[in-house]
Amino acid sequence: MNTIRTLSVVLVAVAVVGTIPTALADTASASCEVRKDGNKWQGASGPCSFSQRQGYVNLDLRNGDSYSLTPTGAANHFKDQRGNKVVRTQAAGDQHVYTWEGGKKITVTFESGGQTAAAGSDAREDSYESACGVFVEGKPYNYRCRVTDYYEGGHKARTTLVFPDQTLQLTWKSADRVGLQFEGMVPKEARYSNSEGETNFVFEDKTYFYFTDKDRARMELKSMGL
Repeated sequence: MNTIRTLSVVLVAVAVVGTIPTALADTASASCEVRKDGNKWQGASGPCSFSQRQGYVNLDLRNGDSYSLTPTGAANHFKDQRGNKVVRTQAAGDQHVYTWEGGKKITVTFESGGQTAAAGSDAREDSYESACGVFVEGKPYNYRCRVTDYYEGGHKARTTLVFPDQTLQLTWKSADRVGLQFEGMVPKEARYSNSEGETNFVFEDKTYFYFTDKDRARMELKSMGL
């Protein structure tokens, strides 16, 4: 493995105290079809608003109902504002499908072919499972993480890494600089490098990594037993 083999959700241990500036969410107009036990809710179905920021999802329906979905750590698994379990069973093309325990389902169809349409007609996102790691005091930690890359204007603008108990937002700035936003911590900036499908960056004297090459990510997950 190229220089590293780790990732610790010791991410939480990288404690930096401060106020987090508000980040703009990706917002798009859409059409929502709401069903319960297979029956369509006419009053709630129709034009709706969808927004997503760092893995958090908000749905505002035409009848005034709103749903705030918080990621739980497992890929595509959320809890709503009432603590109900929600699973995103589809997130491809121009549709998302969210299914609640208890039989409710909301199908979101985006007007411009994608949930990041507000950022431009060529905006898109790509998600996959990868191996991630961090060295802490010379000791390696390995994890499975969910990677979502957000593309705007033909280039990768942001990446969200969802670890078992932490989410990291990366904002790609220049050839070797990246903005870091750990949950509950002030934004920072670090230097990064790419080599053989692996991205590395150093923060607070800890070296982090994740695999960007999907084939290699699958191989590393298998070799790590993740």
